[in-house]
Amino acid sequence: MIRGIVTECGVDFDEDSSAMLIDHTSFSVFDVDGNHTLIAADDLVKSDVILGKAKIEAPVLFRGVAHSLNPTNSLVFKVLSASPSAYSANPSSKLSSPPQLTGSAISLVSVMQARNNARVVISGSLQLFSDRSGVQKAGSQNQYENPGNEQFVTKLSKWVFHERGHLKAGSLVHHRVGETDEPAIYKIKDDLVWL
Repeated sequence: MIRGIVTECGVDFDEDSSAMLIDHTSFSVFDVDGNHTLIAADDLVKSDVILGKAKIEAPVLFRGVAHSLNPTNSLVFKVLSASPSAYSANPSSKLSSPPQLTGSAISLVSVMQARNNARVVISGSLQLFSDRSGVQKAGSQNQYENPGNEQFVTKLSKWVFHERGHLKAGSLVHHRVGETDEPAIYKIKDDLVWL
């Protein structure tokens, strides 16, 4: 049922139900499983409308299912992308064929705004919403006390609940040409003054 809903939003999850996102270069060094499925992602969309002006310094932790975007749907886009070395596969079995989802074509978190202004956030990770502490991306000397998850999810929730990135008009004045009072109704082809 969930796959059907996200497909309607322009998102396709990996068909293999046991597949997870694996990345051997952008994983968290604190991954206790050692299979490189706890991803330390930092490829965020550069949009003040969605994530605000303040930069998220620490990587965002992600463990879960990868997805891709339907290129024919212009209403959905990536907010958090995988690194070029990421791929989707079952971590407990050998690959018998090349993975279907690879590299930066993989989206970790996507958003969709429908034509009626309804907004949807799509993520295949419960780890994204955890309060886990400590993160260090493999190959990086920077160690953070807390991952960027709380900051990322807070900023994203402001967008999805229309607290950010929503046009508002106030103190509008309008009337017919030659009049000064605002009428209760207008007729087709009335000439208007809009201030």
